[in-house]
Parts: sequence; structure tokens; C-alpha cells
Amino acid sequence: MKKVFMSLAMMALTTTAMAAGFNTCVPCSNAVEAVNDDVPIAEQKEISGDVYTIKVPEGWTARSRMVSNTCVMGLNESPYTTASFGAVSYQSLAEYKTSREDDGYTSLENVEVNDHEFIVMEMEDSDGRLFLTAATAWGGGSFHVKLQTGSSMMEQDEKKTAINENLKTILENLTLKF
Repeated sequence: MKKVFMSLAMMALTTTAMAAGFNTCVPCSNAVEAVNDDVPIAEQKEISGDVYTIKVPEGWTARSRMVSNTCVMGLNESPYTTASFGAVSYQSLAEYKTSREDDGYTSLENVEVNDHEFIVMEMEDSDGRLFLTAATAWGGGSFHVKLQTGSSMMEQDEKKTAINENLKTILENLTLKF
């Protein structure tokens, strides 16, 4: 019984920590966004908030609604990529880049999409998962897109090509409102 309670306590602590990590307070934006709860999350074709709108690309599925300028979607085919979006007012682009470098990311060539320059960084973990992030300045804060590959039988070079194409697709379907 103690193990059950301990497991529940750890789950609650993890959930709280994750929620705190995704806190993306937006100054002067206390309004609650209208959400169409009649449409199931997986059937959403567009996710929109104060800072950006993302059209769900072909082959992708929304996995969350917009909450505090964050949302998640996933690619339904190999390499089963997850994309998460966020806008944070408390971390400048330089601070974001430094924090990613501290996590083991390396810089790639910057890209420009719709008049916004994005820094692009990548990392591979010990399990062979690839992580790719693109970020741009947003006022005194930063907006970022993070992609992560899931399980796949693809070779690493194929996965790297796929995740780079996935980032391109995501950025092409993104409309920033700043």
C-alpha cells in the first residue's frame, strides 16, 4: 500500500513540476481564449493563441489544445515526431540558446521563415532519439518549437533528414502574431 501512495505522490510531484516548467506567462494577456470543445483534440486543424497560430499539417495530429501559449502535436508515421510549441516572456533568445547548449544541443545554420529568423539547434541522446529546436526572439522573451523523434527502425541519417523536413513543414504552417 505504501508503494501505491508513494507512486501517486511521485506522479503528482512530476505533474506539478512539468506544469511549472511550461509556465509561459504572457504580460497583459489575462483573457481566457475561446476553445471549441465540440471538436475533439485529435480532429483540430488549427491551434491558435495570443502569440501564434499553427495549422496542423497533413499526417500530423493535434495532441493538445492551446494552454498558456503552449501546445503539442505529433506525426503519425515514422519517425513518429512530437512537436511542442511555447512562448516565454521570462527567457530571452540568448538565454534560451544558452540553456539548450547547457543541455547538450549544438547550433546549426539559422533559418528565416516569414520575416522571422530562427536559431536552430540539435541534439542526439544515448537512446538515439533526435531533438531539434528552432527559436526566435519575441519581445524580451522567446518563442520556440521543439521536435523529438520517437521509436523508429530508420537509420540515424534517415531520421535526421526526416526531422529536418518535419521542422521545415512545421515552420511553414506557423503564423507568428508579433
